[in-house]
Amino acid sequence: MNLNDEIAVGEEKWYFQKRKKARQRLRMIYKFSQWYSAKYEAGKALGMKKAVLKRFLDEWVGALSRDIVLNWGCHTLSMKGLAEKSSKAKKDLQKFYEVSESKESLIRIGMALGMAEESVLSDILLSGKNFALSREELAKVYNRGGIKAGAKAGRALGFSFFRILAHEFTKADILFPAAYFSIVWGVLLALAGYILYRFL
Repeated sequence: MNLNDEIAVGEEKWYFQKRKKARQRLRMIYKFSQWYSAKYEAGKALGMKKAVLKRFLDEWVGALSRDIVLNWGCHTLSMKGLAEKSSKAKKDLQKFYEVSESKESLIRIGMALGMAEESVLSDILLSGKNFALSREELAKVYNRGGIKAGAKAGRALGFSFFRILAHEFTKADILFPAAYFSIVWGVLLALAGYILYRFL
């Protein structure tokens, strides 16, 4: 064995020892962490099956959802502990919401956080994650979502630009008269400019 081979073997040993230590730390996090989102991330890094992680995710989200609901009939001394537990559960659910890898999990976690279904679907649509939304879900986002999400849902539904624009103007948060007037004039001027460019 020459010097280069010995160096290569030494580097491989070091790499595998480092990797083994990292896996041990991940196992410790998975077994003993009080944060379910950290357990979920450690399980993913350890290569656990998605079905197993999904089952645990459902259990953990259920447990965290129960922790969020405060028992208002408790004494004031125990209320502080319940509020801290609820706050920790919300933080953990928010982390789950960021790292979740399925549409169903995102919807369930969003509902546990008190988000409207349209808000969750809008987040899914705008996040760029590769979750297929049904036509009904896209219609919910189009009708009740924000401006960006509504426009993206309208394009996904195959609606024309002008239909999407007209629909966005009818939403209550855009009915301010001056803004409405200026946008309508802008659209009319753009349309006139396009017609002049196209036909002259």
